[in-house]
Amino acid sequence: MNPRLETVRNSGNSSLNSLLKNPNLWLVLFVALLALLAGLPWVLPIGPMYWDTYLYVDASHRIANGQIPNVDFFPPVGPLGYYLYALMERMFPSGQPLLLAQWSCLIVTVPAMALLLADVAPRSRTLAFALLVPFAFFAALPFNTLSLFPNPGVDGFGIYNRHGAQLLYVLAATVLFVRDKTHMTAILSVLTLALFLVKITAFISGGLILAYAVACGLIAVPVILSTAFVFLLVLGLIQLASGLTLTYVTEIFLLASSNSNTLLPNLLTAMSENFSTIVAGGVTVLFLLIGDWREWSKALRAFGSSNSFQRFGSIFDRNWFWLGILLLAGLFFETQNTGSQAFLLIWPGLLMAWNRYGQRPVRSRMVLLVLIAACCFPTTIGVLQKAGRTFATALGSTQVESTNLSTLGLVSTKPIFLDRADIMQHYYAEQIKADEHLARLGQIPSFLLYSEPDFQVMWLQMNDKAIDAIQAYEAENNVHFKTIFTTDFTNIIPALMNRDAPKYVAIGAVAGRTLFEMDARTRKSVEDADLILDTLCPRTPGLIQSFDIYRKALSNHRKIRLTPCFDAYIREAAQDTTDIQLDIRR
Repeated sequence: MNPRLETVRNSGNSSLNSLLKNPNLWLVLFVALLALLAGLPWVLPIGPMYWDTYLYVDASHRIANGQIPNVDFFPPVGPLGYYLYALMERMFPSGQPLLLAQWSCLIVTVPAMALLLADVAPRSRTLAFALLVPFAFFAALPFNTLSLFPNPGVDGFGIYNRHGAQLLYVLAATVLFVRDKTHMTAILSVLTLALFLVKITAFISGGLILAYAVACGLIAVPVILSTAFVFLLVLGLIQLASGLTLTYVTEIFLLASSNSNTLLPNLLTAMSENFSTIVAGGVTVLFLLIGDWREWSKALRAFGSSNSFQRFGSIFDRNWFWLGILLLAGLFFETQNTGSQAFLLIWPGLLMAWNRYGQRPVRSRMVLLVLIAACCFPTTIGVLQKAGRTFATALGSTQVESTNLSTLGLVSTKPIFLDRADIMQHYYAEQIKADEHLARLGQIPSFLLYSEPDFQVMWLQMNDKAIDAIQAYEAENNVHFKTIFTTDFTNIIPALMNRDAPKYVAIGAVAGRTLFEMDARTRKSVEDADLILDTLCPRTPGLIQSFDIYRKALSNHRKIRLTPCFDAYIREAAQDTTDIQLDIRR
C-alpha cells in the first residue's frame, strides 16, 4: 500500500475521531434533533394540570398583538419564558405547544453550555460529556420529578420551574468548572439575566451560589463586576424601552408579600417530596466532611495568619461545603415549585467531589460512587420512568377531537377518560347550583380535579364548543366581538379566534396569589371588553373568587347562556357599534 495514502487515511480517521469526541458536536446534533421534532405535530398524552401550558399560548398571542408582559398583563412569573415561547411558536407554527414551551429555554442555555464545554473539554472530555448528558436528558423530557396523578402523561405544569432548574444547573457547572475569565463573564451575564427574568426564586438561588463562589475565590472580582455591569445595563435598557423592569420588580414584592405565610409549609412540603435526594445528599455531605476533616482543620488553624484573606477560599472551597450550598439552593428553589427538577443543580457539585477524590483509597472512592448514585438516581429514574410510561400509554391513547383548538388539540388520552370527560361535562352542566354551593364552602368536586385527565380534556372540549357558539352568535346577530376575555385560570379563546384580549389582567389567575382587586385601568379595560365568559363546569372556589372580582366591571354587559358550560356577558354597546361598522362596509 502507498505509505502516503495510508498516512492520509490515518490522518482522516484521526480527524473524524477527534470530531466525534468533541462534546459541542453532540450538543449541536442534540439541538438539531429537537429542532426537527419541534416542527412536527406530535400528539402527546395529556397530563396533570396541563392547562398551565396555555398560559404560554395566551401570553404569546398578547405579545404578538403588542402587549408587554408585566406591563400590559400580569403573568405569575417573569417575562422571558413567554418571549422565548413566542419565538418558538413563530419558528415552528405546527409544533406541539408543550414541547415548544419545554425546549424554548434552550435558546438561552445552549449557547451558555457551548461556551462551558469549549472551556472544559480541552482539560477533560470525560468531564465535559458528564456535564452535557444530564443537561440534554432533562432539557429534552417534559416531566417533573413529582407525580400528581396515577395515569401517566406529559407535565404541562411547572414548565418555568424546569427552566429555572436547567439554568441553575448550567450556572453551577460554570462556577465550578469554567476557568477562562472571558467565558465565565459571558456565561454568567446571560444566566443571571435569564434567571432574573424567568423566575425570581431561581435568581435568588443562583445568587446564593454566586455569592459563595466569590467567597471561595472561584470567581475573580473583575468577572463579578463585569457580570453585574452587564446585568444592570441590560435591565436598564429594557426599562427605558418598555418600562418592564420596574413593573416586574414591583410585582415581585407584591407576590412575595401575599405569599409570605406559605414559606414554612412549602419548605416542609419540598423536603418531603424530595426526601430521598435530601437524605442521600446529607449523608454525602457528612461522608465528605469526615474524609476532609484533618485537612480542613489545618486550614482553619492557618486562617489566623497575616495572609488570612487569601486563605479564605481554602476554608470554604471544600467538596462538602459546596454540596451543602447546592442542596440549600435547590431546597429554597423547590419551596416555590411543585416537584420540578430543582436538585438537578447538585450534579456539578457531585462531579467536582468525584474529580477531587481521585487520590483517595479505592474503598473510599467506591463509597462515594454509591452515594453519588443515591443522590442522582431518584431524579433520573423518576423522570425516566414517567417518560417510559407516558410513551407506552400514547400507543393506546386517542386524540381529542376538536374543531377550533389548532395545535392545542395535539393531545390524547385513554378512551375511558374521553368517555368520562363527555359524561362529566353533561353532569356538571346539570349540577351548576349544587357545585356552586360546594364551591362557596371552599370545596371542589374532586380533590385532584385539576390533575385528572378527563377534566383537562373536558376543559378543552368546553372551550372548543364555546368558540363554535361565539361564531354562531356572531353570524346570527351580525356582530363581531373584537375583545374577548374568560374569567378562568387561563384564557385561550382570544388566541384561538385571533381576537384581542383585554390589558391589565392576570394570566394564570389565582385569587390572592396572582389575582387581586381591580385598579381603575384594569376595570376600564374589562368594561370595554366586548365579550366576557364565565366558566360553569364545574363551579369551583377559584372561578367564583375570580368572577366576583371582575363582576364589578360588568354593569354594562348583558348576560346570556352561551353554552351549557359558559355564561357570556356581552357589552351592550358592542352590538350596536359593530352593526354600524358593518353597515359602513356595505
